[in-house]
Amino acid sequence: MSQADTNFSHDGLRDLLTHCASPPFFYESLNREIASSDRNGGIFSLIRIVLNSSSDYELKILEFSQVLRNLTRDEDLVARLGKLEFTILLRGQERGAATFKKRIALHYENEIIQGISQVTVLPGESALEILNRLDLQELMSISK
Repeated sequence: MSQADTNFSHDGLRDLLTHCASPPFFYESLNREIASSDRNGGIFSLIRIVLNSSSDYELKILEFSQVLRNLTRDEDLVARLGKLEFTILLRGQERGAATFKKRIALHYENEIIQGISQVTVLPGESALEILNRLDLQELMSISK
């Protein structure tokens, strides 16, 4: 296994490089949050951040993941879903997620962020529908 492969491997719960949630744990948590939201009427949002690639991406990823973990609450979830992609599951009102997104975008936008998108769950929506809307938001933000 190459060095690049070991930096992105997972123990099932956490990404070994950043200690953020791994993809399997994120998707499991997303499905649990959807079920809880359907039962209790809770609100949550997803924010996806895609970073620019560079030769020193590992250092940027480490620093950026630490900032994300410091800015989120214990009940929120920061996940690394791709080499340069982070997704944050934020519980609570949409306004809080929008504020979080603005703070990250203003601090990092021209420096390391390639794209940032946000969606808030709609009642009865599946995980796939939520993630598709997140993809659509990202495409719309890139085309602007």
